[in-house]
Amino acid sequence: MNPLVSVIIPNYNHAAFLTQRIDSVLNQTYSNFEIIILDDCSVDDSKKIIESYRNERRLKQIIYNNTNSGSTFKQWKTGIELSQGKYIWIAESDDLAHPSFLQVLTALLIKNPDCSFVFCDSVTDIDLYCNKAINENTEVEIYDGRSFIFQHNIKAKFVNSSSVLFKKSEISNTILADIVDFKYSGDWLFWTSLALKGNVIRYMDELNFYRRHPASVSDIAFKNGKYLLEAFKIMYYFKSKLNIYPGKSQIKKWSSAWAINKLQKKVKNSVLFFYSFKISNWMIIYYLYYVTKYTWYNWFHKDKLYH
Repeated sequence: MNPLVSVIIPNYNHAAFLTQRIDSVLNQTYSNFEIIILDDCSVDDSKKIIESYRNERRLKQIIYNNTNSGSTFKQWKTGIELSQGKYIWIAESDDLAHPSFLQVLTALLIKNPDCSFVFCDSVTDIDLYCNKAINENTEVEIYDGRSFIFQHNIKAKFVNSSSVLFKKSEISNTILADIVDFKYSGDWLFWTSLALKGNVIRYMDELNFYRRHPASVSDIAFKNGKYLLEAFKIMYYFKSKLNIYPGKSQIKKWSSAWAINKLQKKVKNSVLFFYSFKISNWMIIYYLYYVTKYTWYNWFHKDKLYH
């Protein structure tokens, strides 16, 4: 028996990539799936492209927002609530998948009922992706949920959302309500919450193509420092609601990254700072040490719940 998979495609202004994305879903060798497309008030040709698929039998829902929601995770929430499948795949509109993506990952979830989700490795090289041949002997790694959190979600080996297939039954109303408070890093919280519900499978071959481009929301957020600011909010959530403590070294790493980002923009290479004196990264970190010593680190360090 092949369980139904709900494929959620959230989109905003990705007309340039949308046809490739939808076709990569329709071309899956696994056939029992439904598609839900959610457009967040795009101002490009997205609607025209979406409408060209209107009569596709596996396209079950198309929703156009009248105003932009400001967060893709609000689209996630809507899609998950509308989904009818046992498993869910959030297929971001600017990414692509190998035709065997669903076939391979669905089989792994069926074989391992104690796992809450499975993810595959990703590739950003389009030429490598297009010439990809499946390795029949690909290794599979199974993590205890907390081990996954500390090896992937805490140490910044982030899982690309389009590479994941997860069980709908493991999604709580609480986590759906909480992720909409985030604009850039709600997926980080989402996968962490799911990992606490069971084991996690990693399929160690690249079946997902993660597209990097100048308009990518996550790339822009990393460059302007907003992603890192949300990371601090996520850390607070980890500690207060999930009883997870990131640890001293990781807090320093994130804090350093945030401070360097902010100070480089405002100070480094500025003609107003010591008449074009270029501040070095070690000076920024030195500054950071005194700024954060009694704030972020001390807040997490006291009453820590998990090393």
